[in-house]
Amino acid sequence: MKTLIVKSLFAFILLLLINYDPSHAGIQKPQIAVNQLGYFPDGEKLAEVSFNTGKFFVKSVADDQAVIEGGLQDSSFWDLSGEWIKIADFSEFKMNGSYYLTAGEVQSYPFEISDSIYDELFNAAFKTFYLAHASTSLS
Repeated sequence: MKTLIVKSLFAFILLLLINYDPSHAGIQKPQIAVNQLGYFPDGEKLAEVSFNTGKFFVKSVADDQAVIEGGLQDSSFWDLSGEWIKIADFSEFKMNGSYYLTAGEVQSYPFEISDSIYDELFNAAFKTFYLAHASTSLS
């Protein structure tokens, strides 16, 4: 019985070591969080900045030119993430295109401003339901 427990414990520890990936140990989430699906032109456009800076810029992916500059809202504590964040509100900007947000030396992931930001998601979901029922009898 004692041998079985020792062998099980050894197998469990070995399994943990095999699946350990040291590259994941220092993963940090992005310091600027944007909606990567995108924003509607007339909708609210907010991003969260999790470091101390005063200004943000929205820049075009095509030419890296700033299209809007703004000030960040005062820092507030976000209970869900356990961190202090500032909000970048660029809702006044309504031009369609591909953009990214910068604050200080940090850059966000790119995002789209478009009326069709959910089209690709809708098509993928529709195709999933279609394929799930492809072999189902209609009777």
